[in-house]
Amino acid sequence: MAASSITPINPASVANGAGDSYVASGLNRADVWEHSQTAGCYYKFTSRTDPNGSWLPGSTTTSGLELTMFGSVDQSIYPFAASGDASAASGLSARQLQQVSYSAIVGSGGMGTEGMIYTVSAGVIRRLAIATDTEYHTSWNTTSIWFPTGDNTGFQTDATFAQSMVRNIISFIEPGGLTYSPDGTAANAELLSSQSQFDSSLIA
Repeated sequence: MAASSITPINPASVANGAGDSYVASGLNRADVWEHSQTAGCYYKFTSRTDPNGSWLPGSTTTSGLELTMFGSVDQSIYPFAASGDASAASGLSARQLQQVSYSAIVGSGGMGTEGMIYTVSAGVIRRLAIATDTEYHTSWNTTSIWFPTGDNTGFQTDATFAQSMVRNIISFIEPGGLTYSPDGTAANAELLSSQSQFDSSLIA
């Protein structure tokens, strides 16, 4: 039997986004860039009058949610192989919206007065890698965040209102700006930094 004329490809020599030449009925290889994000928080409804200088700040009645927010963003580059045009088309490029939901610990019908917001499925973007892509990984867990709600507490008992509130809270991750207290006092309150790599357009 004649020796095979197929020349093996060294994966380490394949530049980002290059891979093999596209073959509709064969094996296609390329490097892909994938973004994945999750997020959630613990929440507790608070309505009280605080003396000046304590958390929450102010001397008038204050209503809102005290949050502990957590999440992660991972952007990775890795080799991908697919056999045939259909597999390559679905495998090398993908977009999945991040599904978020909530579970009330105290109360029912909506978010109640205490509970957890969590990611049901991660938000994902996958595409061919390009030469300027780099990997990026971060996570966060921040306590004593203040999310003002005012006197409208319909989210506590109404499921539709609650889901809208959940999306509103999670949408603050990318731009930042909510007030939080590293030590639980108003005197040292700060604004949350932006998580610029978190993609709000992926929130379902």
